[in-house]
Parts: sequence; C-alpha cells; structure tokens
Amino acid sequence: MDHPAARPAHPSFTEAARTWLKLAELDSRQGLTRREPHDRALEAIDRALLADPDDAAAHTTKARILLRWYQTPSLRGPGDHRPLFDRIEQAAARAVELDALDADAWDALGNAHIARGSYEIKQGGQGAPWWNRAVDELGKALAIRPDDPWANNDVGVAHRWLATGLEDTGGDPLPEYGAALRSYERATAIDPAYVFAWSNQADVHTAIAEYDDASGRDPRPAVDRARAAGERCLAVDPNFYSVLDTLAQAQLALAHHLIDTGGDPTDALARARGYLDRAEAVHPGHRVTWYFRLVAAAAEAQLRLRETIDPAPAIAVARHALNEVLQRADSASARVEAARVDLVEAAWAAHAGRGAAALWARARADAERALALDPQSADARIVAADVHLHMAVAQRSRAEAELGISYLDKVLARNPHLAKAQRLRTALVGLRDSM
Repeated sequence: MDHPAARPAHPSFTEAARTWLKLAELDSRQGLTRREPHDRALEAIDRALLADPDDAAAHTTKARILLRWYQTPSLRGPGDHRPLFDRIEQAAARAVELDALDADAWDALGNAHIARGSYEIKQGGQGAPWWNRAVDELGKALAIRPDDPWANNDVGVAHRWLATGLEDTGGDPLPEYGAALRSYERATAIDPAYVFAWSNQADVHTAIAEYDDASGRDPRPAVDRARAAGERCLAVDPNFYSVLDTLAQAQLALAHHLIDTGGDPTDALARARGYLDRAEAVHPGHRVTWYFRLVAAAAEAQLRLRETIDPAPAIAVARHALNEVLQRADSASARVEAARVDLVEAAWAAHAGRGAAALWARARADAERALALDPQSADARIVAADVHLHMAVAQRSRAEAELGISYLDKVLARNPHLAKAQRLRTALVGLRDSM
C-alpha cells in the first residue's frame, strides 16, 4: 500500500505551496524578505488541507511554511512567538501521526523543536530539552532514509545548538561540535552541492575557533578548516553572502587571539575585510556585515593602541559601522564592541595627557546597555569589568576594582574556562589588594 504522503488528494495545491516555499527560501539566501511567497504558500497549503485534512504531506509542508515564516523577522514581528511554534509543531506532529514512516514529517518535527529551543534560550529559558527531542526525531527520519542529506544536516544543527548551550554554561561543547560536524560532513558526502551543509561546517569551525580563543588556545587550526569549508560552499554558490560573513568572523577570532598574545593580526584583518567586501557586494547594507566591520575596526584600534599609534582613524571607522548597525537594530554584541572602542579612545586620551573621564563614562554606559539588552552575556560582563579596571587604575579606586570583580565572579561561576575573565580578575584583585 502506498503511504499517504505519496498520493496527496490535491497535488496541485500542495505542489504550488512547495513552489512558493522554495521561492521564499531562495529569497532568504539572497537576503530578500518578500511577503508574497509566504502568503501564497500558506494559501495553497490551506486549500490542500481543506480538500483532504488527512494528507500527511500537506501537513508537513504547512509546518515548513510556518517555520520559514518565523525565520523571516519582518514577517514574524515582535511579541510572544510560542503560539506560532505551537502551530508548527501541531502540523508536523499531525503528519507523523498520519504516517509514521514519512521521513519528511519527522524531519519537519525535529526542525520545529530546534527552532523552539533557540527561541526559549533567547527568552531566558531552557533549550536543551527541545534540542534533545529534535535529535531523537531526526534520528527517526534517518532510520527511515539514512541517505537524506537534509536530515543529516538538520541533526547536525541540533547538535550545534546543544554545543552552544554547553559552552554558555561552562560545559565542554567539543563533543557536540564534533557530532554536528560529522552530520554535516555526511550531508556533503551524499550531496557535494549542498551549500547549507558546507556553510554549517564553516559555522561550526568558526564557533570552535571562538571557543579556542576564549579559552586561551590558538584558533588557527579551526580557522583554516572554516576557510576550507566556506570556500567549498562558495564554489557551489558564489553569492551565498552569509558564509562570507562567517569566514570574516573566523578571521576576526584569529585577529583577536593575535592581538591578545602580541602577534600580528594584519593579515587576518585584511582577509576578514576582503570577505566583508564580497558580502557587501552581494547583499548591500546587511546588518551582520556592518557588525563585523565594527568588530574589525575595534580590533584595528586595539592594535594601534598596543603599538602606540594614534587609533583615531580606526575609531572613526568603528563609530561609522556602529551607527550603521544601530540604525538597523540595537544589540548586546554591538554595545560590547562600542565599549571596547570607548576603552581604546579613553586610553589614548590618557596617554596623550587629555582628560578621559567622559570617555570612561561612555564606555561604562555602553557596557551597561549591553547588559540591559542581554543580562546573560558573558562578553558584556567582561567588558564592563574591563571598564572598571581602567577606572580603578585612573582613580585609584578600590570600589571600582570591587565592582569589576563582582562582574567577573558572575561570569566565572557560569563558565570558569574564560581566559580573559580569569586574567582580568587577577589584575583587579591585585589592584584592589595594593590599595
């Protein structure tokens, strides 16, 4: 007997919905946010389900359309998105109920729970229960169809999120990163033209590079692997702009490590800017590209300060990039970079014998804004502690040192492996005890 998914009652409606969904996904890859493909896809799939409410394939397609809707910020809007997630889950769960041997239905359900977990984390909740459910559901899809590149890729996404959760709470994310990579590599072995799986490999290697940098280890091996995977992705689709941002991010992790360890980040910064220029050519004005331009300029300013060279040109570039980012949306990460730029400007003013009090205050305000936007951000607490360290030195203030230590104690209680937090705390304790 044929499975219901193989014989929808109204294939014209379901196929029309899938065609519009593909257009919406293509728009996403190109950085477009047109509403029409989403509206048309939903209209068509609702007509299919009105004709046959027991069409498993149509329920699966509806779950995917609604998930794409959520993944398009301009469509989902503000507010609580849990009702939308409930609709996505209900559609996918109904597909599984109608046909438990439909790998696509299990894949859709797993993707619904991956997205729900990431949403719950952003709301201050728990993501791991949702991601573990997704691993189980995607495992069922792979048991039915082990050579499906999409399901292999998707289980990798679940493992990647589990790794992020572990890293954020001080656990060891490397086993989960490894599981994610194996799944992505399996996907590209099955389909070498699968750009998302190549992009995801670059993303995981970049995450490992940043983890290595934060832990005080050399990120170069992970950066090189990110570059190799990203270039494979671009060989398939030279206009896949998001992977260009990822490759810039990897080079910036290397630049940060080299600045901290006294190395020369010039080549890494040049490569990062090259990738960002390519991303800008494909998708002009994208917020993520501007954010990484801000990160690159902040790193350049830190380098110039270290070399006792006037950082004003790099600071000007950073301020322009920050303005471009904030015109699109405020964020904790952007405010962290702003505070880092403030610190460089204040330090240079102090070096030149000019008053730096207003600049220290500006750095403090940016750090506090970052924490207001994301109270769980380790980077925001670390940069706030760095501000207090500089103010404690400038003012010979034990109270400022104590404030900096309090920020770092919270960071290190959550994740004791952050090398910069450890170094800053040692410096603050030494300063406090010398007063």
